[in-house]
Amino acid sequence: PQSAITIEGLLDLLRRARPALCVLPISTPSLAVDMENARRIRQAVPGIRVAVIGVHATVMDRRLLIDHPQVDYVLRHEPELTFVALARALDRGEDPSDLEGLSLRDDAGMPRQNPARAPLRDLDELPFPDWGALDVSRYRLPFSRRRFLILAPSRGCPYDCSFCTAAPYYGHRVRRRSVGSLIEEIKHDRERFGVD
Repeated sequence: PQSAITIEGLLDLLRRARPALCVLPISTPSLAVDMENARRIRQAVPGIRVAVIGVHATVMDRRLLIDHPQVDYVLRHEPELTFVALARALDRGEDPSDLEGLSLRDDAGMPRQNPARAPLRDLDELPFPDWGALDVSRYRLPFSRRRFLILAPSRGCPYDCSFCTAAPYYGHRVRRRSVGSLIEEIKHDRERFGVD
């Protein structure tokens, strides 16, 4: 089994790979550690751009840009299409400052929130999660200890429960994957990873 990577191991990988962009998922409970990791990444790889995703990033985008200079971009709500657009713009040497779904600093250093990107209409267009780089044998159900992987059959929720992040992150309109797509992902996970 693969061992867990440390932050030092990650920094070493990044120093060798020298990517132009690093995208970090962040959360409210782990924010202090997440921002320290972002700072260390910026320090280890000069010129790298750091983007953050997640519910906290979506809801607190402006505050993040004010308080944390190590963050260049916030990808709000569903990050997939905004991530692709940002990576392509940076790869081509284009200015990404007008991308939908992106929050960033303007020329005066003030936070700027671009218009939201429309939610994905067809969730079947998303590829299956790539679990291949992880030791999936470590994912175990409590009590039974059976191996598992997560399937996401839908996004969005019509309700506004104060304890839930589904609607603020994915929107109020419920969007579902097709049954065929879910069955194919189950087959894929069974055949590739032995998870039933």
